[in-house]
Amino acid sequence: MQVAVILCRVLGVVAKEGFSQEYIAEFRNLAEIGKVRRGAEPGHKDGWGIVLYDGKTPKYLAREPKNASADPIYLEVSEQLAKVKEGILLAHLRKATRNGGPPSVENTHPFVIGRWAFAHNGGIRRFNIKPLGLQGITDSERFFRLLTNRIGKSASFEDALAWSVSFVRRSFDYSSLNFVLSDGNVLYAYRDCNGAENYYTMLYKRSKKEVVVSQEPLAGGGWKSIPNRNLAVVRKDLSVQIQPLQLH
Repeated sequence: MQVAVILCRVLGVVAKEGFSQEYIAEFRNLAEIGKVRRGAEPGHKDGWGIVLYDGKTPKYLAREPKNASADPIYLEVSEQLAKVKEGILLAHLRKATRNGGPPSVENTHPFVIGRWAFAHNGGIRRFNIKPLGLQGITDSERFFRLLTNRIGKSASFEDALAWSVSFVRRSFDYSSLNFVLSDGNVLYAYRDCNGAENYYTMLYKRSKKEVVVSQEPLAGGGWKSIPNRNLAVVRKDLSVQIQPLQLH
């Protein structure tokens, strides 16, 4: 069976001495030059969004169904981020597909529910569940709502994620469940793909002032790969824990 292929890029950053502008600028460039699957049109130009935690509440700095590389609002957001000393950031560049819905604010990542923010790269075929509160039509938002609904019923985030991923694996076909997610205290990055492992990558880089998670290397070397079906847990002290997900 063919699976919807969503060609997006995600970024997550935990910073305690300011956000490096290099990463913010290079991520924007991926809207034009970011890696795509073979045969796909180049670029990730159908929307972009950035969510910032500078406390425990997520706030949109922007959520635009436009090409980030041509949108002056991206530069305005970069200037705002240059003034932020510490926090957690999630960003996303979207490449829309027929199954994922047209460019619109409602279909633009990251999505926010309560204290949680989420950005996804991948597709879930015929993911027809309709959780309460659905705003757009993407499978990404549906998966996010499935996960957040489960969090309140589970002993830990890892248990909720394992249940949600196991449910999708049993019930649907998918290309990738790669995502970055945060509650303002921790940044989670999960990698899970069915094939095309050279495309559905998830990398991280740690320095003394920040940890950056990206699907493509940005601003120099030192990037490490998160193995497939593994969860990275990044805390505000910049510690990084990589662990396999124990599926149900």
